[in-house]
Amino acid sequence: MLSCVNRFVVFGLIVCAALILSSMTVIAQTTRLEVELSNDYVESGIPNGTLSAYIRNPIDSVGGFRIWMQLDRPDIIAFVPTTPPHLNFDTSGTVVKGWEILDVRSLAGSLYDVQVVAIADDAGPGPLKRGFGPSSNLRTLIKIPFVVLPGTDTMTDPTVHVYVNTSFHSAFDFSTPDGQTIPWAESVGGQAY
Repeated sequence: MLSCVNRFVVFGLIVCAALILSSMTVIAQTTRLEVELSNDYVESGIPNGTLSAYIRNPIDSVGGFRIWMQLDRPDIIAFVPTTPPHLNFDTSGTVVKGWEILDVRSLAGSLYDVQVVAIADDAGPGPLKRGFGPSSNLRTLIKIPFVVLPGTDTMTDPTVHVYVNTSFHSAFDFSTPDGQTIPWAESVGGQAY
């Protein structure tokens, strides 16, 4: 049988273990990264606009990512092509300016979806690029121009929702500069109207 002191020690260890395990669950489920899309308004008669993606990463540095965005109304706006299937993008004033690999393309071969794959350092010769560090502030990740399609009916609801596709695991993925996946990432969709 356990003495009174031994029972107290065993009880204390069980309580400590329970507290540690319960706090680990809270830490593990904290959102470590958030992506938010802009809500853009385009005046009637203006032929184009820009969809901006923003990031808040209070815990981890980011060295690479893949994100797939889709429009729900391809009859109103379209992303701007360069050489098919590639799409136009802008990194001025963003956290990925100067990154070595940026591939922006349509996975469906249309102008109504866009996948962005970005890697800070291509592992080639030259100085090592470490991506961008943690921040609790919302910062601009990338900007994707779009055009308003001719003949858009202004009498009906001209709102276009832009969705970040998180249904496919590999369609929404962020990693640290060392290549470790950043868990507990969330996204907030945007709209253009």
